Amino acid sequence: MWEETISVVLLAVTLLTLWSLYTKRNIFKFGNKYIHYTFYPIFGHYFQLKDMTMFDISVKEGTKKGFPYGCWLGHNYYYVTTDGEEIKTILTHPDTVEKADFYKTFKIGAWNTVLLLPEKLWKPRRKHFSKSFSQPTLNSYVPFFYKNSVTLMEKLKNMQNKDLFETFVSFTFNSFCEIITNKDYNIQTEEGPKVVEWLNLSQKILGDNILRVGSGFFFVILFVLTKTTQVYQLLKCVILYRTITQQIIDDRGMEIKKNPDADSNLLDTMTNDEKTFSNRIINDEMVTFTFAAADTSGNTLAFLSTLLGMHTNVQNKLYEEILEEIGLDRPIEASDLHKLKYTERVILETLRLIPVVPIIGRYISKDIKCGSKTIPKGVNAVVNIFSLHRNEQYWSDPLKFDPDRFLPEEIAKRPSYCYMPFSTGSRNCIGKTYALMNIKVAIANIVRNYKMSSKYKSVEEMDFRSFITMRAKHNLDCQFTPRK
Repeated sequence: MWEETISVVLLAVTLLTLWSLYTKRNIFKFGNKYIHYTFYPIFGHYFQLKDMTMFDISVKEGTKKGFPYGCWLGHNYYYVTTDGEEIKTILTHPDTVEKADFYKTFKIGAWNTVLLLPEKLWKPRRKHFSKSFSQPTLNSYVPFFYKNSVTLMEKLKNMQNKDLFETFVSFTFNSFCEIITNKDYNIQTEEGPKVVEWLNLSQKILGDNILRVGSGFFFVILFVLTKTTQVYQLLKCVILYRTITQQIIDDRGMEIKKNPDADSNLLDTMTNDEKTFSNRIINDEMVTFTFAAADTSGNTLAFLSTLLGMHTNVQNKLYEEILEEIGLDRPIEASDLHKLKYTERVILETLRLIPVVPIIGRYISKDIKCGSKTIPKGVNAVVNIFSLHRNEQYWSDPLKFDPDRFLPEEIAKRPSYCYMPFSTGSRNCIGKTYALMNIKVAIANIVRNYKMSSKYKSVEEMDFRSFITMRAKHNLDCQFTPRK
């Protein structure tokens, strides 16, 4: 009996594998030009890449082998490029709107979310949320950014042995939560929930195990069976995180009952549309928005502070602008932010040199013409933003930290698709302006209160890891010395 069952299962697996290989024959023909490993049915390039993290596979391997570069995660083929013209096509073509397969791993935390939805559902959802990111609405958030940055100033007084990323992500997370509910969750304090630790651990587990969780059902089972402790930690983080986002939803509901005339925000637009948004969907979206609002801006602030510590000339010029435009003591207001021209260039250059979203991916729904190539249906096209931003074809002396690259006359010299820290095309980051405003408020308050220093001499001394967002493998070297 058991022998017959095993025989049937093996036959079924064999037939399904052969059928999968047959349906992907055009992808094999295309991808063989860019592959540097031996392919094994079911496993793909698992044996050659199994000890690598997501950042290693998508950035470091391509840097070693040369771009464009291809690899198979199971039976999913990934084509990684840093070519600006190819990227322009990949991100703007009507048949490349769907997200790449590796994003499906995010579904462990949030299933029905604007980040992952197919095009048909994504378009109306995106349109719905765009109202919450109008400039007048964003201006109303600045007092929350500033209030939380004052708490951050206190934390920076004692940063010895503290994780820089957790410090800044705590600031950005609490800012977003307070905007939504008008309630301080004390995430920047020791007494608050350890939500940033959960966020960091879950991303590390997924990024370190991308071959197991992103290569298909067989590998997910393998991950569950061989990495039991990490699976338990991951599920625990997800449950705890969703508990916090549900608390945010409940708290906002209580606030609205007390104050029905309160200004509407992102969460309210969902709770007021019961036909579209069930409670489960609202929680999924809150997981996505809290993650996106906190992790990207927080990580950028950690890298930005470190780069300023490495480049005192830039830091001094930044300090002079902030003193001239805002002053030493008064609260930072929305009307101040557009005056901080050099500050904005410093932020943009930080995002060039160390983009916190190092890669983005699109699924090719139909064969597309891309320059002299035809990328076949079924390919996952990966835009390597990290390497694109350091490509000598577009950036002279690319490892140099030079904010003046973003003077208007310098921007005009470059093709538009060589810089995209917030992605580009129709599925770009809806929160770009929110993030820049949050970062501006924080860094302006930091620079007028602290001098930063670092032992690093070059960004090449930093090593990185990533899942959706990127951070350094180890705590960054950055010291904060009060100016007063």
